[in-house]
Amino acid sequence: MSSAWIPDETPEELWLDRINLAGVGIGNIAYGVHITLFFLCFIAWWADRRRAPKSAYSMLAFISCVFILGSIGNGTQMRLLQMAYVDYRNYPGGPGAFETFEGSVKVNVIGTAAYTVNAWFADGLLLYRFSILWSFSRFRWAIVPALLGFVLSVISSCILLSQIADPGGALWISSSANMALTFWSSSISVTCYCTLGIVVKLLYMRYQVRKAFGANEPDSPYFSVAAMLIESALLYAAFALSFLITYAQGNTASLMLLSILGQVQSIAPLLIVLRVAQGRGWTIAKVKETERLGASGFGAPTVQFLHPSTAYGSETVAGTGSHTPNMEFEGRSVLSLATKPSDGPLRCSAEGCAGDRSSGEQSDSAV
Repeated sequence: MSSAWIPDETPEELWLDRINLAGVGIGNIAYGVHITLFFLCFIAWWADRRRAPKSAYSMLAFISCVFILGSIGNGTQMRLLQMAYVDYRNYPGGPGAFETFEGSVKVNVIGTAAYTVNAWFADGLLLYRFSILWSFSRFRWAIVPALLGFVLSVISSCILLSQIADPGGALWISSSANMALTFWSSSISVTCYCTLGIVVKLLYMRYQVRKAFGANEPDSPYFSVAAMLIESALLYAAFALSFLITYAQGNTASLMLLSILGQVQSIAPLLIVLRVAQGRGWTIAKVKETERLGASGFGAPTVQFLHPSTAYGSETVAGTGSHTPNMEFEGRSVLSLATKPSDGPLRCSAEGCAGDRSSGEQSDSAV
């Protein structure tokens, strides 16, 4: 190739151009994952709307908002890329400099606002999942620091958006950098705090179950590695922390990570919502039953797993214990943990647990 074709830019400016292109390209791949997860979640919750309409419609509204905001963010990034590399290709410093320093253009402000509100949704869902797992613990006050961090992130993000919207405003200039650091530091602190708290709580509850069941501990989708990774939104926490570190250092890699982070913050909550829709996510009732089992001090009950019926019937796997009568689990291979009522056997299914008691049934709330 002829050297005459090389743009009149320094190696650093050319590197900035490449980083921007790579970030938007990888972000588009992540957006494809986002679309797939959205339709999977939508189909699952739409099919569940008659059984649990309140939960179903709430989740449909949530995933729709996340999808719309993520789509707006991705679309504005593509438009900004077009402006930098086509419409204003002769901008001093090249396309990368245009995207870095012309943050006040309307399309960029709209995209930044969409991703910022999306971060509120992602952090809000993580806070809600955190509160579910810790709601029956004596350390339920642990939610307070996360709530304070969330409020700080919302306030600082609003100030940041007003600074970017001013003429000449951008994320990467000194006048906005401090507020941007405040916003992302508080938001990512909430994410990491909730991630760590959820993992710790799941490990502790798994210890409780193993202690109660002993050698006969059943396989459970609630304590698997996948459950901990998804429930804690570890994917989002890892990307967010990587971005914060590179942004604070002034590393150009933060430009690429920011484009990807906008979609990852949509993917992480959709994974949680899909897991709940499939009957494998933690709910308030399941946490309460597990806490009760761990506090009861009883030995391992007899457990029957009645798997979903196939074309030729149902497959049954039984484990035995010594202290309590049968507890049966049926439906979508859901492990629902509960103690036995004093006056009758207990049956647990995907919808909840019920015993032979006059007080009625105990139902399992969705999400």
